[in-house]
Amino acid sequence: MNTRTMLTKLVSRVCRLWLLTLAHARFLQEVGLGLIMTDNTENILNLPGKLPFFPTETTNPTKVNTLIRRLHPVTCDKELIRLGPEGDGGYLVPNDLQGIEACFSPGVSNVFGFERECAERGMRVFMADASVESPPEVRPQFQFTKKFIGSTTQGDFISFEEWINCSAIDSHADLLLQMDIEGYEYETLLSIPNGLQMRFRIIVV
Repeated sequence: MNTRTMLTKLVSRVCRLWLLTLAHARFLQEVGLGLIMTDNTENILNLPGKLPFFPTETTNPTKVNTLIRRLHPVTCDKELIRLGPEGDGGYLVPNDLQGIEACFSPGVSNVFGFERECAERGMRVFMADASVESPPEVRPQFQFTKKFIGSTTQGDFISFEEWINCSAIDSHADLLLQMDIEGYEYETLLSIPNGLQMRFRIIVV
């Protein structure tokens, strides 16, 4: 057994013992440990980069290089148009919006032009953000959920899949996703089932 494997097993066992201890600590039962762990998911995921070794098995470099070679700009056969303001909060999207029934936009800010223009094009607009009380503008097409979007439903978080299912949108309808949620995009996208992801004709991240 090499040194890296031994360190990996040691870190794994220490972490399991630590989490087991925390789970049964009486003085922590009232502090919402689950919510604390959820809020610190990003820090936990970044932990390997701060250690002198990887606590999990690393990806084969050949696979990484193969993936990188496949990533390149692709020419769209549709004209690009801007929805929203010039600068922050505005996005270039393919001019292929006809028939899209709804826009899902987790992460609410004071810059609101993108969602407004989607509504003006006949889309229902679903927004979610636990850090604000409501969107800065109210329209009949808008529906707001006071939750953060993530990979699981817990505390202030609701999973992306559950959020979509609660919207009561036709399961065959085309959708648009615009997502800016401060680093939670990674785990959220990885948690979306392929069938659900394919329902989004346009995804802006």
